[in-house]
This record gives sequence, C-alpha cells and structure tokens, in this order.
Amino acid sequence: MKFRNAWVIAAALALSACATTMDLRSPVPLESEAAPRSPGILFHVGEGASSYEFKGNINVQPLTIAFGKSLKSTLAAALAQKYESVAEIASFPPASDSAPSISVEFSEVTVNPGALTFSSSSASVELRARFQVPGNPTVQAVRIKAKAEVSPGAQGAIPVPGLNDSAYNNAIRRASELALARAVVGIVNYVEKQTQE
Repeated sequence: MKFRNAWVIAAALALSACATTMDLRSPVPLESEAAPRSPGILFHVGEGASSYEFKGNINVQPLTIAFGKSLKSTLAAALAQKYESVAEIASFPPASDSAPSISVEFSEVTVNPGALTFSSSSASVELRARFQVPGNPTVQAVRIKAKAEVSPGAQGAIPVPGLNDSAYNNAIRRASELALARAVVGIVNYVEKQTQE
C-alpha cells in the first residue's frame, strides 16, 4: 500500500514541475495512400492558422502546443497524396480558378492531458475548410473533427520523474499529432470528392 501511494505521488509530482511547450512534427506523419489521381490543387493557410497555439494546463501548470507550425506542411503532404501537383497561394480565393483551391484554418482544438503520468491523454481537432472548384464562383465550406487518445504505456507508470513524464508528454504530443493528421486527411478526402464531381 505504501509503495502504491508513493507511485501515485511521484506521478503527480512529475506533472507539477513546470510549464510545458510542445512542437508537433512537421509534417505530421500520415498513412501512405495510393498514387495521386487528381490533376492539381492550390492551397492556402493563413497567418492566424499557421501560428495557432493551443493553451491549456497540465494540472495547474501551463501547457502550450504549437499546432499551427505543422498545419501547412501536413496539409501539403496530404494533398500531395491525392493530387499530382500542389501549389501554395498567398490568398483565398485565388485570382484565377484554373484549378481547385482550398483554404484551411482551425475551428476548435481541445487537448486533455491524463490526470497522472500513467493515464491516457486525448486530443480533438476541428478544421474549417473553404474551397472552390473551376467554373463555379461559389465558395463552399466544410468542417471536419477528429479525435485521438494515446496511452503513455508502461514507462508512464515508472515512479521516476524524468522517465514517466517523458512518456506522458510523448502521449500528449502523439494524441495531438494523430488528431491533426486525421482532421487534415478528412478535409482533403472530402474536398477531393467534391472536386471530382
């Protein structure tokens, strides 16, 4: 019983150490797709979306996750799996409608760190996309929400600060990456279907 109490106390103390700032991988890894089947697309990610940061807490300590830094590269990678050519544009909608175009921004992001270092963490990312297809001046919009939950695994249960908090932080980061990747892929799949019709 004493050991178990010490284990829980160590897990809690590891989370009360200091503020945490995380970057996600850029691009966030995606599952590989078949060869591209659509000709080309233009994409835009505004400055606000590119610099977006989620701000929350791990217990009482501040948590910042830089989602925006990974959005543009992850979107470009996902589009490249569907389209033969992908080009970034400075503004949306573009001056020419020679190719389909898309603009993506964050709508809502939630990250729920686990209560203790051995607890699972979850993330939810909702993206809003505006898109336009050649020959149709109407700008269409769609929102896609994706979720992910990741466990820190056995290492998160080791009552040694430095080991358990590293596994815990990796679980938060991975849940955030998975949610972002799934939302981006959902947006790209939806827009590709609309641009093929």
